[in-house]
Amino acid sequence: MDMYEIVDRNEKAAVSALRHRNEAVLDLVKPYFTMSERFLDAKTELPLVGRLPTPKETVAQWFGFFGEILKEDRELLLGVVKLLPENTVEVPASKPAAKAA
Repeated sequence: MDMYEIVDRNEKAAVSALRHRNEAVLDLVKPYFTMSERFLDAKTELPLVGRLPTPKETVAQWFGFFGEILKEDRELLLGVVKLLPENTVEVPASKPAAKAA
């Protein structure tokens, strides 16, 4: 297994763990919000409530913002990598690790 396969496997495991964590959090808070609906009267007026974005809009805005930051950082790093000299030394093929008995 080469380094790219190891990194790819670990990245997929990290994303899977994050997904499972998110599902567990949602499962945990869902009953709370379901029980508290009767206490959260939608008719309650708050100051400036008409000017505030919805929670869904807020999440979309912030993740859009951070997505743009990541995109710009990616472009910067790709530009830096293009400035590096080409690798003129061949990397030897990795040998399979011996399995422990």
